[in-house]
Amino acid sequence: MKSFNIKWKILLFGLCAALIPIAFITTMYYLYLRTEIRDREINRFTALAKAKKNYLLLCIASKENRVIDFCSDGYIRESLEKITHGEYRSTIIQSLTKYLKTAKLPIDTHMLGIHIVDTEYNVIVSTDEKMAGKNIYTEEKLLTNMDFTQKKVYLYPLHFCSLCGMKGFHIISPIHHLGISSKEPLGYLIACFDVSAINEIFTDYRNIGDTGEVYLVNRDKIMITESRFVKDAPLQQKVDTEPVRKILESSQEMVGIYTDYRERQVVGVSIDIPDCQWILLAETDKAELFASLKTLGIISLVLGVSVCLLVSCTGTLFAASISRPIQKLKAATKSFSAGNFKGRVSLRRNDELGELANSFNSMADTIEREIQYSSHTMSELVKSELKYRSIINNTTALISIIDMNGRYLLINKEYENFIHKKTEEVAGKTVHDILPRKAADEIVIHDKKVFETKQPVQYKIQVDSDTGQHTFISVKFPIFKADGIMYAIGSISTDITDLKKMETELLHAQKLQGLGVMASGIAHELNNILAVIDANIQLLIKESKGRIKLLQALSIIREQCIDGGSVEKKRVWLI
Repeated sequence: MKSFNIKWKILLFGLCAALIPIAFITTMYYLYLRTEIRDREINRFTALAKAKKNYLLLCIASKENRVIDFCSDGYIRESLEKITHGEYRSTIIQSLTKYLKTAKLPIDTHMLGIHIVDTEYNVIVSTDEKMAGKNIYTEEKLLTNMDFTQKKVYLYPLHFCSLCGMKGFHIISPIHHLGISSKEPLGYLIACFDVSAINEIFTDYRNIGDTGEVYLVNRDKIMITESRFVKDAPLQQKVDTEPVRKILESSQEMVGIYTDYRERQVVGVSIDIPDCQWILLAETDKAELFASLKTLGIISLVLGVSVCLLVSCTGTLFAASISRPIQKLKAATKSFSAGNFKGRVSLRRNDELGELANSFNSMADTIEREIQYSSHTMSELVKSELKYRSIINNTTALISIIDMNGRYLLINKEYENFIHKKTEEVAGKTVHDILPRKAADEIVIHDKKVFETKQPVQYKIQVDSDTGQHTFISVKFPIFKADGIMYAIGSISTDITDLKKMETELLHAQKLQGLGVMASGIAHELNNILAVIDANIQLLIKESKGRIKLLQALSIIREQCIDGGSVEKKRVWLI
């Protein structure tokens, strides 16, 4: 039975895979709806959180304005001045206490108590009589780190108030002298407000679903408003969640999906309220938010799994039809890569895989021939390489190659012996790193000439080393790539130090020889003169017989002439 071509198998597989876009579109639509719902709810909760924040700030502002209004009350200020000066202290305290209870405390239903303290933090007047005389610095430390030159009023965060024995927050404002401009106040008015003042804002759960809630957290990560899910949460429930940590660590507000204080996944918004030292969070359970997508998610999952199974089955059949010949090809190529160039693929197929097997066999034949030829060529190259290295490493000249940046690529053995460094130590370094500066500067000048002219340059140079000063005759020449681009400079330097010494000695010998010839000529001429004198003295001696004194003088002169001649001959011989 004739097998299908691979292209038809691929076409069949492609038809099966055409179902993938359906699953893809469904999945993308699901994800789009999920994102749309999430963004919509986040925007809704962001708006809700901002509205709650504004309402909270408005509520706090109204409480602060009421406290400021109390501090500007003439009766309170006048009474406090009298108390401060000690005038009718007991009577005025009783009267002021009654005034606060009857005229001020009932104004705000959330106000738990009013306390007036002096500058020593002692409670002078209070709507709670048992607080009179107590020191609030040791009790609550309410007035620490408060600078009333910058603000008229301070909000002390929500906590359990030992002054009133309830959960609440304080608003504190200074009371100044009547008609006197002074930075120092007479005292401070502290108003305690019940937590219900702000709980009313956050316990309205209309239009936020069954799991939605908005609550406040202080800087100690403690919830300060009622929780929809945890009983007695205010000032007890720990809220160490990601949005709280981000605001505390970097003042970065967060919008998104995270784990709340109940260890549940929620979609939420966090807003920092630095003036109150509070963090506002608006959240709803992720499960409730995406409940409407559950059916669509199940459909997408079933469809996706079905398509995956169908495509997997079709792919398995397709893979089974081509895996065997591919395994044969794989085994042949593995054997071929291991060095067995005789291996071939035996595959009787009329499709593309059969053609691939035939092409592989043809390629293997060609590669086998090329490898045989390459082996012969490589052998010749190895011989040439060994010959080249033998020549450069056994020559007495210093041979080096540098790149276009003046960095060493290669030096021969003689160069290594001269600088006492190996090629590996020199590679990548410049001539200034290896040779004395004077010689290096001169070498660089000639390197530049070769770079610029691309012609060989010959010069003589002297280099100092640990064996003394050496004189070299150097030839620098450009080295080109096959495409004619210059990529390096070669250098061959011949040490002529010994030759120069021999030349100096030869020149000295030639000078000495010239002096000897000249001295010999002088001696010869002097001998001639002495010989003539000696001959004449001999004649005088013969003619002066009987004249003893004259004969003695002539004999002495003759002896001196003979001695002078013999001395000159010795000097010439020595020269």
